[in-house]
Amino acid sequence: MTLHLSGKYKAAFQQQILANMNASTQDFFVCIHENQWHHHFESGNYVRVKQLTEEAINDILQKKQFIKLAVQIPLQPWIAVPALLENAYREIIKLLKN
Repeated sequence: MTLHLSGKYKAAFQQQILANMNASTQDFFVCIHENQWHHHFESGNYVRVKQLTEEAINDILQKKQFIKLAVQIPLQPWIAVPALLENAYREIIKLLKN
């Protein structure tokens, strides 16, 4: 699941995302690639937010023309996927709130 913002939406939500990131229990990944249309989780595209300092996260979000945060959701066990998607969605919404 991915939150992908650019333009006026990046500007509108960037500060809320930074302010709320530390309170999140979700294991988010932030895109570090220059091309916002790469969606794989291989090295060079995403890095785990928990591995970064707040300054590093801020630097990534400031320098890019977009914000792309993703959650990796395993497909096994399949029965757990709906709950994992719902939880990830709720955590993304929390990032956007004042």
